[in-house]
Amino acid sequence: MTEEERLSMKSNAELKGLLRDKGWSQQGNKSVLVNRLLGKEKSAKKKVEWKKSRARELLQRLMYDDKSYVHNKTASEVYLTHEWFQDYPLGKFQVYFKDMKAAMEKHKRQVAMDNEAIERELARFPRNQMTNRGYPFWDTHEASRLLRRDVEAGTDQTMKPEQLRLTEDKYQEFPLSVFRNHLYQERRRQKELKMKMVQRNKIGKKKHLAEIEKNKTDWERAASNVEVTAVYEELVKMKLG
Repeated sequence: MTEEERLSMKSNAELKGLLRDKGWSQQGNKSVLVNRLLGKEKSAKKKVEWKKSRARELLQRLMYDDKSYVHNKTASEVYLTHEWFQDYPLGKFQVYFKDMKAAMEKHKRQVAMDNEAIERELARFPRNQMTNRGYPFWDTHEASRLLRRDVEAGTDQTMKPEQLRLTEDKYQEFPLSVFRNHLYQERRRQKELKMKMVQRNKIGKKKHLAEIEKNKTDWERAASNVEVTAVYEELVKMKLG
């Protein structure tokens, strides 16, 4: 019996186990897996650089989710849970995992330090209740939220600024000229936000983000129910990737 015949008698799971032990990709049908083990694979898919890969983006999404099960697992365990990760040798993935975890922790520490510094500064120099011109600060005032609501609902399009100002007592705490300026600013802000959403939802990007999010959701669901070795088998059945 030839080596090819011997390998062909094995199940896909067994073949993938052999490939996993070698740190090789486990994607493809049975003939592809056999040829890969025999060193006869005809055309290896061009490997995507890690920093541009969907594997990196998926790992990043998992890492930055404080509730993710990824925080309870080692790099080797995470490696076994998804085919995207296995496009890269285990040794390299362990380095990527370690570096990303360190970067994430550094980022969180920096954010915490920045927030503490801001809180200290605010405590040292508390802001007055009123501006020098005698009316409240807009950014922390209830009128800001109310105006955002009215612009989102299109209420501002049904009347003039001076009429809209009379619909809420909170609006009337500001001079008409000030209120009108904030109204125009809010209109521009919401218009720009809608334009950004349209750009963000272009077909290619939308599909890419949906794919990453679906894989993250499936990964978390699997990780919450089974041990690491079973996670891999479950995800393979799902045919993710």
